[in-house]
Amino acid sequence: MDTPPLTRAPKPITPVRGGSWRPPVLPSESPQNLATYYPNNLKVQTWDVISRAIKEFPQQSRIFDLCRKVLAKLSRALCGEVQAARLRADLAPSLMTDLLHSLLVYNVRDDSERYRLEQELKGRRNGLASFADCVGRSSPPDENLTTIPGIR
Repeated sequence: MDTPPLTRAPKPITPVRGGSWRPPVLPSESPQNLATYYPNNLKVQTWDVISRAIKEFPQQSRIFDLCRKVLAKLSRALCGEVQAARLRADLAPSLMTDLLHSLLVYNVRDDSERYRLEQELKGRRNGLASFADCVGRSSPPDENLTTIPGIR
């Protein structure tokens, strides 16, 4: 025998299953192309470093680590090019900055977050700051080195 309810109040609301909504995990993306003044002898190595870093950090949520890895690997290569006198020392930091910016543009949708990450990567001890120190210790620019087309 069922007993009649004591009140006419509706039944309590039951919680809906599910929990919080999470945005989809997006894969890391590679820039479509490098800067037009990027040295030809470093393009293959650069694409290789970027693709290996993307395999190691496949999600856009790890873009900071991906950029740090790319900066660490390519800073050695660019320092070597500057010290071997195949690249002007004043162009090397702008090459790295442009590459870093391209990686962030393809992987960070929010402009303020992209700016914050870029500033943090530029100022880190193992980021662009140490790269600029390495390049700054090299010899002054020479006339026959790689330059930006149309600018002397």
